[in-house]
Amino acid sequence: MKLRLHTMFRFSTFFRSHGFRYSTISANRKPHLLVDYLMNSLRFSKQDAISVSTKAKRLSTNVSLLRNFGLVNERITMFVLSNPEKVMVNPELLETRLNYVEDKLGISRESPSFIHALSVVLWLTDSEMEQKMQIFRSFGWSDSDIALLFRHQPYCLNKSEANIRDKLKFYMKDLGYTPSYLISCASFFTFSLDKRVIPRNMMLKILKEKKLVNDKPSLITIASYTESKFLEFLRGFEDEIPSFREIYLDSVKRVS
Repeated sequence: MKLRLHTMFRFSTFFRSHGFRYSTISANRKPHLLVDYLMNSLRFSKQDAISVSTKAKRLSTNVSLLRNFGLVNERITMFVLSNPEKVMVNPELLETRLNYVEDKLGISRESPSFIHALSVVLWLTDSEMEQKMQIFRSFGWSDSDIALLFRHQPYCLNKSEANIRDKLKFYMKDLGYTPSYLISCASFFTFSLDKRVIPRNMMLKILKEKKLVNDKPSLITIASYTESKFLEFLRGFEDEIPSFREIYLDSVKRVS
């Protein structure tokens, strides 16, 4: 039986009925209560009941660790509900990653991006983090540049090494963007190159070549548009360029 984390939250009523909060159960306080409840009331096998009890202890330990680190309940709840697998990691790893995000990456525990950064680094080993940072360094980024980008957009490192390399090559080699500019436009690293950025950049180049636009809008602006908003933007030039939207849609379709 595969047991998801949200199933364990259903047991909170049981814990409250026994006079203590689910989130404050320690590994040594009446673990048999949960096992007995699962076996007798929910017909769990002993093996599955013990498995859930073990996970409940891990959850309790990690929630306490997050709270003791200084995270407010609202942030903890957001982290637990959006990262059910990550909140069950080894407590020593969680503590190490909490300190890594704040000390190494310079993201304050009060920052709204702290939880997002924690979510990313919990999936990565030290070796994986270093390999991805090395790709940035190979394009002339300093460690402080990388940390600043990560603070702006934690999910930039949640991509494959090939994805990071391809984006840096396109943005820096092909378009001539600098690290400082990319840090200010960190959302570039969340967009698909083939399905979003490159096709829209092609449309922007056509408009500039025909002198229908000047410096604005920028690529980051139109890359941030929703698909419907971008198509509406293209519609405004169909008198000058017939079937302009179809040209764009065809370019996207070719890479889909």
